[in-house]
Amino acid sequence: MVTREAEPTLRALLARRELALRLADDESAFRTGALDRPTRWVHSSDLDDPTPFLAEDLVLLTTGTQFPADGDYRVLVTSALSTLGRSTFGDYEMLVGINSPGVLEGAGQPTGPAFVTFEASTFGSGELVQEVTGTISAAVPEVIVRLADIRPDDTLQVFVERASGNLLPIAILRDHGGKPLQANNLDGVDSTAVFESALPEGALSHSLRIVGAPGPDGQPTTGDFRLLVGINAPDVLTGSAAPTDSVLIKTPIEVQVGVKIDRISEVDSQGEDFTVLGSMRMDWVDPALAFSPDSCNCEVKVYTEKEFDRFLADSHQGRDRLLGLALLNQELQMLEPLLVSADTPTWIDTTQPEVKAAVLRCDRAVLVLPIWMGRGAQFVPGQASVVNLSIVVPQ
Repeated sequence: MVTREAEPTLRALLARRELALRLADDESAFRTGALDRPTRWVHSSDLDDPTPFLAEDLVLLTTGTQFPADGDYRVLVTSALSTLGRSTFGDYEMLVGINSPGVLEGAGQPTGPAFVTFEASTFGSGELVQEVTGTISAAVPEVIVRLADIRPDDTLQVFVERASGNLLPIAILRDHGGKPLQANNLDGVDSTAVFESALPEGALSHSLRIVGAPGPDGQPTTGDFRLLVGINAPDVLTGSAAPTDSVLIKTPIEVQVGVKIDRISEVDSQGEDFTVLGSMRMDWVDPALAFSPDSCNCEVKVYTEKEFDRFLADSHQGRDRLLGLALLNQELQMLEPLLVSADTPTWIDTTQPEVKAAVLRCDRAVLVLPIWMGRGAQFVPGQASVVNLSIVVPQ
C-alpha cells in the first residue's frame, strides 16, 4: 500500500490540469522558490486591486474580468467533468462575434478581418509525476496499478526499480480489457523496468501490472519496489523526476463487509458441512456513483436492476464492463457443457514452436485451444495470430 503526501504549493495548483490555471507572467518574474512555498489559503477575486487582502502564504486567483474595457481579453476553453467526475475531451468549434447576436445561437458566419488569435494553453502540457512504493512477495506475486484517464496526445512514462530483495521487476501496460500494450524487462536481466508510451488517442481505464521475473534458480524474485508514473515527464525514465501534486494512480476503494447470521441448520458433523441463512452488507464510497441531490430531489438514490444497467451504459467504463460481461457469459455458455464432462486436457505440438494446443475431450465434442507458450508469454502473449498454423489432433 502506498501513501502520498500532498504538497500545497502554487506549483502544485498549476499542475492540477482540471483547474485550468496559468501564470499571468513568466516564472522568472517571481522570486526564486516563490512557486514552491507552501500555501495555507487560496481564493478568487475580481477586484481591481486585491493586494490589500493578501498576506504571507496566501494565493489569490483572478479570471481577469476587471481588465479595462479597451484592453485585450482572453477566452479560456477547457473541459467540464462528466457525471462520473472524470475529465472530458474532444474536438470543439467556437464562434466569437462583435455586435453579432446570432453567435449566441451558433448561427453566425465569419465576416471581416480576423480579430482573434489562438493561444494554446500551457497548463495541460506540464510535467505530472506521481511516486508510489510496493512489495512483490510469495503471498502477493503481482501488483496491479490502475491509472487515471490520460488525455489524447499525452505521453506516459513508467519507471520501476528494485528497492530491496532480489526483485527483477517486469512492468506491463494493459488496456481497459487487460490486453498487454507494452512491457519492459521481460527477460529479467535488470533491476529496473522502464518504458515510454505515446498515446495519441488517450487512455481510459488502463493499468500497470508489476511482477517479479524468475531468478537464476528459476524461482520468482521478490522485494520492495519504487514506481514513478509520469505524464509528459521524460525525467521519469531516469528515475530522477520529482513528484508533483498529481493523481495519476487510482487507489483501491475500501469495502466494509458485514455478515448477519439468522440461522444455522442441516449440520453434518461427519461431512463437516452446514447450511447458513443470513444476509451480507457491503459499504463503500465510490466517486463514480456520486450525484447531485438537485437532479432527483433526494438525498439517497436507489437503483433498480434496469436503472443500474442504464447508469453503466451511460459511461464508457460502464459500456466496457457490460460488453466484457456479455462476452464472458457467451464463452461460459459455450464451454460449460463441454467442461462439465471433459477429461483432463492433453497438450500437443503445432507447426509453430511457440504455440501449443490444449485438447479437451468429452462425450459430445473435442475442444482444441491453441495457446502461445513462448518465452515471457505468461506476461505478454505473442501476436496471437500465425499464417498456416497446422494442428494434428490424435485419436
